[in-house]
Amino acid sequence: MPLIRWVQAPGHLTRAQIALGMSQEQLGSFFGVSRRTMVRWAAGDNGPSFQQWVLLVRRVHGVDPDLAAQIAQQMGETLESLGLARRSPPPTAVAAAAPPSARPAPPISDLVDSIVCAAAEAGATTPQLTRPMLLAAFDRTASVALTIDEVRAALRGGTEKKPSRKTARADG
Repeated sequence: MPLIRWVQAPGHLTRAQIALGMSQEQLGSFFGVSRRTMVRWAAGDNGPSFQQWVLLVRRVHGVDPDLAAQIAQQMGETLESLGLARRSPPPTAVAAAAPPSARPAPPISDLVDSIVCAAAEAGATTPQLTRPMLLAAFDRTASVALTIDEVRAALRGGTEKKPSRKTARADG
């Protein structure tokens, strides 16, 4: 016999009876049993069958969903397994994971320090010696109105437009 019949049955029956506003006789009629059987069940002597408990949970759910859930739990069921409530959808991975853009950007000074360190490492020198050289290079880049991409291409040996001979002769 399920545990609900021996331990929780009398209390659940009484609470359900009160929630439904029924007398013992009316609850007995609902179950299809006599008033005398209801008295025995209320005293803890035996109890409703599993199917009768299911019927009671369904009936109680309309007036007291919390009580229905407690009774279902004692039966080893849930409101979902009894078809009285929808299963909650599992949380989506998108909702659980924060987008990468949610991370705050590091301070600009930290980003510049990483550039200085990269240059120092490439030149096998210290950041303290590299910083003034980079500052001079960036100052000159800005003063001659070059973009970083143009400087990078020229440093890598990229193709650069050279003045044509006609233009060179005309200028010279």
